[in-house]
Amino acid sequence: MDIKPLISSVNLKENVIIDCGHIAIFSKDSGYSFGRFGEPSTQEMNTLIIGIELLLHLRKSGHKATLSICLSDLAGITGGNQERSAILNDFKDGIKNPYLPEEYKKALEENSLTVDDVILNLQSKGNEKFKKIIRRVRSNIIKTSEDPANSKNFYKKYNALFLTSDNNDLFSLSTPFLANTNIEDQYFQGDWWKDEDNKIKDSVLSTLPFIRLKKNPIINLYESGGKVLCPATYSGLLSHFDNNVDHIAIYARGDDEFIGEKIIRGVIASNILSDESSRNCIQVIVSKTGKLEVSIIRENEIKHCKCEYEAFTSKISKNISFNNMVVM
Repeated sequence: MDIKPLISSVNLKENVIIDCGHIAIFSKDSGYSFGRFGEPSTQEMNTLIIGIELLLHLRKSGHKATLSICLSDLAGITGGNQERSAILNDFKDGIKNPYLPEEYKKALEENSLTVDDVILNLQSKGNEKFKKIIRRVRSNIIKTSEDPANSKNFYKKYNALFLTSDNNDLFSLSTPFLANTNIEDQYFQGDWWKDEDNKIKDSVLSTLPFIRLKKNPIINLYESGGKVLCPATYSGLLSHFDNNVDHIAIYARGDDEFIGEKIIRGVIASNILSDESSRNCIQVIVSKTGKLEVSIIRENEIKHCKCEYEAFTSKISKNISFNNMVVM
């Protein structure tokens, strides 16, 4: 599947960030190793190659495209925050070579690119940034929780319904965009696919990339105790950049079966919780069979998809009940 025409159909900003090649980093006695098995997986390399192809295509089209590679440092950095600070200082000084796998550097060189065409980020840094945003919103909701109109007021402000578990250990949300199932209902000639007993087949995802999210339209972001959940991790990555750039994310299901849903949920959460977030986001997910699932969330699309508070709450009431959640 050639996705270049589809990418070109989106009115992207001049500056485009291409997020690809996300990989784990591990401290060694001398330098670093990358990937769970000491080298990039086939899927990680594939996302980088697709990212490079899109970068070259966009640059030919007049865009200022840059690769963004996120290093997952949550488990492998033995020197803790002191070592992370040293790594981030190197990034600021333009020192990147020690923090890229040799396989990545070779792929760049083969396409006449260098580390200067890459932005590096640590996953932990993005987590910290978005955790602060989550805590601020959550705290504001809790402070005014005695107001009978509290949930409705926050719904109007964010165009999102905020939820928690029965024991208040989760911070979650849903938004009207996820309850708009007209396309999916038309495809299946009814809404029977929403029933819990009906499993969504992988083969459908290339046609209906949002369907798993709409089947369970609740986005879990944060657990009490400070644990940032996967969607918020991607929201954190987006928070490194402002509205002057649009984003293309490239990930593979071979390493994580549900990575597509995690990424899209992160994009939606970022749109809702980040002040004045307004950017086009394209998600390219490589299926286990190599098929490409492409989804597009255009700037302000999440905020402009409206539904009255009472109607929306009614629409997702079954999901709230099934997930043992309550409205904050």
